Amino acid sequence: MSGKKKYPLFHVGKNIPKNDKRNTPFVGEPNTNLDTYDKRNGKLRRRRKFGKDGRAYLDMDAPHISNVHDHAHDIEGSVRMTGRSLNKKERREFNKAKRKRRFWNDKK
Repeated sequence: MSGKKKYPLFHVGKNIPKNDKRNTPFVGEPNTNLDTYDKRNGKLRRRRKFGKDGRAYLDMDAPHISNVHDHAHDIEGSVRMTGRSLNKKERREFNKAKRKRRFWNDKK
């Protein structure tokens, strides 16, 4: 077994089954978002945006070990580019998404 820890995550998005445990897909419903939450605390981990053709073009990630600030990854094909800072519009959307859902442990 590898030393990498797997945290329990779940996805919320259009036409995504509630018990879907696969990795975040690179193809989805056109013009939608796929949000990934941490089951332990209910916090938003990632928002993946799909374009008009249904292919992913942007990931907005919450802070983690290798990047301590909110950041974005552009996606070309099925390759995530190096992280960059969020622009003003992306930051506003991501902050709104973080506040949108309230789960069982939101008092922490």
